[in-house]
Amino acid sequence: MSNEFKNSDSSNIVVYTALIFFWLALPLMTFLLLGSVYILISGRGDGNTFIKLLISALGLYFAVSGPLQMVNQYSHIRVEKAGLYVRVYKFRFVWKLVEWKDVLDIRTSPMLDRWRKPQWIINVRELTYWHQLLSSNLYCGPEPGIVISSDIVDREKLLKIVEKRLKK
Repeated sequence: MSNEFKNSDSSNIVVYTALIFFWLALPLMTFLLLGSVYILISGRGDGNTFIKLLISALGLYFAVSGPLQMVNQYSHIRVEKAGLYVRVYKFRFVWKLVEWKDVLDIRTSPMLDRWRKPQWIINVRELTYWHQLLSSNLYCGPEPGIVISSDIVDREKLLKIVEKRLKK
């Protein structure tokens, strides 16, 4: 019972573009943050040094958070007897098992996907911080969620499999 559900080619372009932005922004924003910390500690700064430090820290957060949310929004999913294997990005792609007992429910998001089509969220007990943030951003609760958008090839089959397993 192994079924793999991959994303469309256009969503893969979005994912890899976000990864390029992430790997370019991460060192730059880290450098700016460390530079602000150095200026603050050495006493060479002016009155705006703390504000610059705060802006650098927020910039680093958004440089990491934005692209990683986007990358993890387009997950490849593999259905096995043990549960759902979700390809997540944690500084590299890894497959994470979500056992069937940890799948809580499936919800329709009130927000449409990028093609203006409905999307679903499979809420689970535990996944990554980025999946929890995604679920909250799509108004589907505080639990981590796996986004099922129209970019997943053959998503209707995936939804039927998950709904069938939830009824058991």
